[in-house]
Amino acid sequence: MYDLIIKNGRIVDGTGKDAFLGDIAITDGKIADIGILDEKQALSSIDAKKHWVTPGFIDPHSHADMSLLVWPQNEAYAMQGVTTLICGNCGLAAGPIGDETWEFWCWEYKSVNRVHKTIFQPYTFQTDAKKMKEALKEDYHLDVTWKTLGEFMDIAEQKGFSCNYYPLSGHNHIRNAVMGCAQRPATREEIEQMKALLYDDMEHGSQGFSTGLDYLPGRFATMEEILELVKVAAEYDGVYNTHVRGFDPENPQISNRLYGVREATEICRRTGIKTNISHMSSLYSYSPSINEEIEKQIARASVLELEKGWREEGLPMMYDVIANPSMGGSTIPYLISLLRPWVLMCGSIENFIDKLAYDDFIEMMKEQVKGGKAMMLADKEIVEMIYIEQCACLKYSNKSLRQIMEEENNDDLIDILINIVSKDAYTTMTFRESGGEDTVKILLDSERSMPCADGFSFNLETEMDLPRPLNRLPHPNNYCFAIRYLLNYGPQRFEDKIRQMTKVPADWFNISDRGTLEKGKWADIVILDQDHLRTNEDPVNPGKAPDGIDYVIINGKITVDHKKHTGMLNGKILRKIHK
Repeated sequence: MYDLIIKNGRIVDGTGKDAFLGDIAITDGKIADIGILDEKQALSSIDAKKHWVTPGFIDPHSHADMSLLVWPQNEAYAMQGVTTLICGNCGLAAGPIGDETWEFWCWEYKSVNRVHKTIFQPYTFQTDAKKMKEALKEDYHLDVTWKTLGEFMDIAEQKGFSCNYYPLSGHNHIRNAVMGCAQRPATREEIEQMKALLYDDMEHGSQGFSTGLDYLPGRFATMEEILELVKVAAEYDGVYNTHVRGFDPENPQISNRLYGVREATEICRRTGIKTNISHMSSLYSYSPSINEEIEKQIARASVLELEKGWREEGLPMMYDVIANPSMGGSTIPYLISLLRPWVLMCGSIENFIDKLAYDDFIEMMKEQVKGGKAMMLADKEIVEMIYIEQCACLKYSNKSLRQIMEEENNDDLIDILINIVSKDAYTTMTFRESGGEDTVKILLDSERSMPCADGFSFNLETEMDLPRPLNRLPHPNNYCFAIRYLLNYGPQRFEDKIRQMTKVPADWFNISDRGTLEKGKWADIVILDQDHLRTNEDPVNPGKAPDGIDYVIINGKITVDHKKHTGMLNGKILRKIHK
């Protein structure tokens, strides 16, 4: 007798083959049989008539890691059918943990606000480790007692979590453990110390190595430093995920994503390691923006040229793409949050709006921005990236700040922001990457691409820091990137879409026992109603499960049943097995 039989489903096995009608039997967490199993018995069954039955989806770029222990039900992922998380990306892993400096993950805002009390720069990528551990314990009930990635995995296994966790080692954490906040190239001795830490990670089951070369302290690493560490991962047949540099070290003030992609390509060329470029976007950004059609053509041509070079050289290179032009992770939905320092000074939204009647108050704001105190407002690309979503003054809606500046014939960003929030303090906004929706579609049309969330292990009710409207929230993409992909991107044929989210990442990351529905493989399974798939994305109230995902089964256990989490914590750590 089987544990569970899924009956009458339209099975999409993940290989790209045509769907077929059939049943799937599960025993001891694995697929025991596939076919017409009318005569077979099971302890329980699911009637999947008029539903698609697919492998569980794999997110190739997750930052769940430590947040697995804070929100172990992983509702944001599980409720959209994601069963396996590739973690440790952007150089950020769950260990090693440095004694002096905490590497900021961008989910623990409550604790950072407590430890790093400033008005103008509320978030920092590095802060006091001891104070952060104390704050995390109080704010999130997270007791950081581990030192190494291996120790973290042991603790996570004891506590339990819902989705499968695939660990990568993070360069920023390794560098921090050896060099702290040092903003310089590493010495030969320091590189050897970093290699020793990476060897320890690999021996304890790490699947590879990642870098975050736009972040501290990784941005100060030379290519030689990265190359030495990547060679360690290559010795173990590991993989390399890289958030590439967005600048040329010789001229770091100018955006240059192409430099970072070329650097990653050279590392792949020298080591032969599987190299995945994280959250690929347009290789070019424009400020001010140029013609949208021209931008789209340039994006397509640059990607095609890039892939042609990889193919001709036979380089094992892929990339993941955030399935949303407004990116992922977290978001600040209200425009007034850009003016957060002065709102906090005034004590309330109402007092701030009143102060806007005073010329010297506005002049003070402008002088402080010029002095570099409000870093976000000093970013020249911000006027291209921010679009007004909803505003009581309708003429601003669905326009970028750049468009509004041109219409108002005013290139002073503070003036524009004041004009908008004085008319509606609760104006909402969204961020859009260069090229927008068209570039995302172009990138995800490629067979070398994989859709990703770039998200965390949130639950539906998760909020992150200050009260609205100054608050930061989980980005809706955390809850629906897989559904966005199925509805908007990738190949036209449904079986091919599923393949890009299942077998393709499983093969790339050497996960041989998942990613397809085959006898003997772990039973990570999604049962979905394609006709009723809806993202339900809402940037102001993001914690909404998508429609159409009726069941999610992880390692043979029903984890989601019609938008309700069953409480099952049946995920596994997918450690590298050394033969």
